[in-house]
Amino acid sequence: MGMGRRIRESPRWLRIALAGVMGALAVIVAVVAFAGGGTSSVHVEAARVSTTATSTTTTPTTTTAPPTTTSLPPETTTTAPPPPPTTAAPAPETAAPTTAAPAPAPAVRVVTYSIVTDGAVASSVDELAGIAAQTYGDPRGWAAAGIQFQHVDTGGDFTIVLANATDVPGYAPGTCDTTYSCQEGPYVVLNDDRWSQGSPNWPGPLSAYRQMVLNHETGHWLGLAHAYCSGPGQLAPVMQQQSIDMQGCAINSWPLPWELDLVRGK
Repeated sequence: MGMGRRIRESPRWLRIALAGVMGALAVIVAVVAFAGGGTSSVHVEAARVSTTATSTTTTPTTTTAPPTTTSLPPETTTTAPPPPPTTAAPAPETAAPTTAAPAPAPAVRVVTYSIVTDGAVASSVDELAGIAAQTYGDPRGWAAAGIQFQHVDTGGDFTIVLANATDVPGYAPGTCDTTYSCQEGPYVVLNDDRWSQGSPNWPGPLSAYRQMVLNHETGHWLGLAHAYCSGPGQLAPVMQQQSIDMQGCAINSWPLPWELDLVRGK
């Protein structure tokens, strides 16, 4: 039986006491060895452990990342290139003001006429000639349609006949009668009774009546038919039979604009 067993078999208090003695002896040995400069295995081991601990214990290096400054690239401002210099358009030339050209005169159509009498007449042929010239040359008359009338001694494009009332029907039986004037072919037939007295149906002066009769019968020769009153109080067309009935219109000795247009178109 060895000593270790004997110790285990010793009473518990004895084992505790022996352990304490042994621990104390170990301390004494260590102290003596340290004091004597000797290096015991315990000391060496302690030194190795200390060195290892020292060598393995390093001060943690705190690596502070340099501040990262994320600099955005400078904002590139795209500046549009300046527009090319523009050359100012020259100011349009302003034409010098001109006086508006007058409206062209209508094309002139020259017609000739002569004057004769038929039968015994009371009226003056010379007076008729003067009235005819004045009426045909008046700008309110057919002259406004470009007709230029020229009096000739004989012949001519048409003939004004100052006729006795009883001779009038012979120019166009059924058309011309003893009461009124008429036109037939190249003849503008003026009933002497109407020319000298006017018409009871004409509520105006004799001078205006004579102008109306000349323009009316000459209008037939120019190719116009009878016209009618356009409404009460309106001017009567010169081609209206004003010697017979005014139809509610006002007396009028001159062709209306639309009547002039009809002659221009012929």
